[in-house]
Amino acid sequence: VPELSTHVRRCFAEKSVELATPAFVAGVAELQQWVQDHGGKLPETRSDLSSVEDRRESALAKWMCQTFIDWRRGSLKAEDMRFLLRQVPELSTHLRWYFAEKCADFSTLAFDVNVAELQQWVRGHDGRVPRRLRNPQGDDEMHESVLAHWMHRMLGAWRTGGVAMSDVMHLLHDVPELLALVTSSLAA
Repeated sequence: VPELSTHVRRCFAEKSVELATPAFVAGVAELQQWVQDHGGKLPETRSDLSSVEDRRESALAKWMCQTFIDWRRGSLKAEDMRFLLRQVPELSTHLRWYFAEKCADFSTLAFDVNVAELQQWVRGHDGRVPRRLRNPQGDDEMHESVLAHWMHRMLGAWRTGGVAMSDVMHLLHDVPELLALVTSSLAA
């Protein structure tokens, strides 16, 4: 996806951050395209590799898992992982499971994972920001309420100095729909 590669280079250049390797950028672009082509579903490893599509899916799933392992070992920079989460926010749910199961060091990316999950939820609900619900019914409402609680907690912590302005800017950049909420809370 040449357009994505140009966009990535421009974003990294504007932020004075060292560009990820071309192979990593290509892997992110391929994963992003695959997820988009499959309605938000992440690739899985396949035992039946008879078709080209099954082999591609399995290879992407292995690349994704290796990326998580590389990040945990410190050989993948945090900026690269943040870039991956911004490009493929569907990974946030998978990351929650992966780190909950595999290691105790989840907190270092928890904010980015929550931002990606919130971004994905807002996209999937036509730009609507999640609401805190008194009595959530079912998994969807529970998920909405949890995201709303986290979002309000972050914004409240920012107002009292508990969250850095850079984190709030990151949140507003990735989920611009929150700007109206932030503006109204500042006016109150």
